[in-house]
Amino acid sequence: MASSNHHIASLNDTTIMKKAKKHPIPDDLDSKPPAKRPRKKNIVQHDITIPIDALSMVMEFLSPRELFNAAFSCKTLRGVVTTHMVVKSAIVHGRHAKRTMEELYALMTSHSIHVPSPLRLLRLSCGKRCEICCLGNVNFVRPRLGLFACWDCVTEWLTKAWNTKWVRYGRNENAYEAVFRNPRVAASGYGSKNYMLSQPTTDASGEPIGPIVCFDDVDKMVNHIGGFDDYFANVLGAPEPEAYNDFNNSFMEIDEMVKAASRGRERLKVERSQNRQKKKKEKIEKFLGDLSQLLDEPFRSEALTRGYSNCFDKFETGKMIVPFVNELLKPYIDAPSKMKPSILKEIAQMINEKFRLILDKNFLRLDFLSEDDAFERR
Repeated sequence: MASSNHHIASLNDTTIMKKAKKHPIPDDLDSKPPAKRPRKKNIVQHDITIPIDALSMVMEFLSPRELFNAAFSCKTLRGVVTTHMVVKSAIVHGRHAKRTMEELYALMTSHSIHVPSPLRLLRLSCGKRCEICCLGNVNFVRPRLGLFACWDCVTEWLTKAWNTKWVRYGRNENAYEAVFRNPRVAASGYGSKNYMLSQPTTDASGEPIGPIVCFDDVDKMVNHIGGFDDYFANVLGAPEPEAYNDFNNSFMEIDEMVKAASRGRERLKVERSQNRQKKKKEKIEKFLGDLSQLLDEPFRSEALTRGYSNCFDKFETGKMIVPFVNELLKPYIDAPSKMKPSILKEIAQMINEKFRLILDKNFLRLDFLSEDDAFERR
C-alpha cells in the first residue's frame, strides 16, 4: 500500500514539473498573465479584380429585374448601364417590360416625349407602382404619355382636356389643327376633346419626363411667330432628333433579332411536326403491309381497301371501307407505336374468321332473288 502511494506521488510531481515548464511562475505575483494567442481562422483572401468591360458583357444577358439589382448596387455599375442594354433585356425577356418598350418606341419615333435616361428606362421596365402616387398598381407606361402612372393620377391631375368646341378653336381652326396633327404633340383624341399632359413633369431625380408639349403650349404654339420648330427648340428646349436615335436603333435591331429567332423556332417546330407525321405514316404503312401478308388471299385486297373521302384526314392514310376492319385498326392508326406482332396476328385472325364466315354462309349470293319481280331482277 505504501509503495503504491509513493508511485502516485511521483506521478503527481512529474505532472507538476511539466506544467511548471510550460507556465513558469512569475517573480512578480501581481503581474497579469500573458494574453492568449488568438485562434487562427482560415480566411481566404481573393485578390481578383473583374474588369468593367467583362461586367458590362455579363449584364447584357440579365433580366430587367436582375439588371436593376446589379445596376443599383454601386455607382460604378450604374454608369455601365446603357440604353441598348436595357432595351435588349426588356425585349428579349418579354412580358410587361417589352410592352413598355413598345409604347415608348411609338412615342420616341414621333419625338414627342423627353428622351429617357438608361436608368429611367430600367425603372420603367421593372416598375410595379405608380411613379406619381406610389399607390396604384401599374404594369406598363401609359400610351401617348410615356409615364408610369395609374389611372387615377392620369384622370385627376396629370392630363387635361383641350375641347375643340371652344370659341378660340372655331376662330382659328386651321392653326389649332396644325398643332394637334404635329407628330411631336402627344394628344389623345376622344370625340371633340384632346387629352394632353396638364403641365411639365419631372421625376424624383429632376429628369424631365413625359410629353414635350403640354396643355398650355397649344395656344402659345398657335401665336408663336417663329413656327413650330423654333418653339420646340428655343421655348421648350426639346431634344434634337438625333437624341432619339440610340433608343430607336436599339429597339429596331433587337426587335428584328427576336422576331428572326421566333421565326427560326417556328420553322423548326413545323419541321419536327412534319417529321413526326412522316414517321407515323411510315409505321402505319408498314404494319398494314405486314397485315396484308397475314390475311388469306381471297379477301386480302377487299379487307384493306381504303377510301379517301375524309378530306380532314390528318395523315392521309384514309379509312378502311369495311366498317369492322376500320374499327379494329383505328386505335393503331391513331397511335401506330402501340401495334405489336401479337396484336397484328390477332387482328389478322379476326378478319380471316369474319370474311371466311361470309363466304361459308353465302351471304353474297343472290339466288334468293326472284326473276319475276322487276325490282329484284334489277
